[in-house]
Amino acid sequence: MACSCGKDSCGCSIPQVVSLRDESGTVHSFYISDRVTVMHREYVLLSGVDDSELVALLRVEPQVDGTEQYQNIDSEAEWTMLQETLFQPR
Repeated sequence: MACSCGKDSCGCSIPQVVSLRDESGTVHSFYISDRVTVMHREYVLLSGVDDSELVALLRVEPQVDGTEQYQNIDSEAEWTMLQETLFQPR
């Protein structure tokens, strides 16, 4: 995946921004704040560009063309697994 600066791999600190459409059709822009891998699946933590209180945790689904699609986590079992893995004190 290309960096937000337009290069494939540059090491710069320009945050990557993605735009997602909500259920009502409104487009929201998010920074990709973090990426985590849990149980061989990748997830992205997003924070709102215009509203820092707007956050999302989405599953990354790689596409055959090399792009990524971000999916809501609808499964209660998957949410439970993520909570147990990511949000428990160590």
